[in-house]
Amino acid sequence: MVQANNLLSAAKQIGLYVMITLGVYLGAIVALIVAGFVEEDVITALGLNSSGTAVTNIGTLFTAFYAAVVTITGIVTVITGLLTLNVVLQAFGIKLNLNMGGRV
Repeated sequence: MVQANNLLSAAKQIGLYVMITLGVYLGAIVALIVAGFVEEDVITALGLNSSGTAVTNIGTLFTAFYAAVVTITGIVTVITGLLTLNVVLQAFGIKLNLNMGGRV
């Protein structure tokens, strides 16, 4: 049987993980909007949207930035998902070992 205080503690921890994840998602959305604005408007206003190697390099930098932001949000999603799973299992008395092979 699960104790009520265990469920309350688990809910608080899960709420913290959800807030961290949403904060990272919000930061990623803002970063992608700002980067898209810079790529589409600022680069054009500076006259760097003509043809050439520099334009290709600028586009590659923005593509790499977009990929990095998406990767970071994916990593945060996986980590907070594992932590949430650990909290739920502990509330039901099941211990999940997240040591990844390290010594404790």
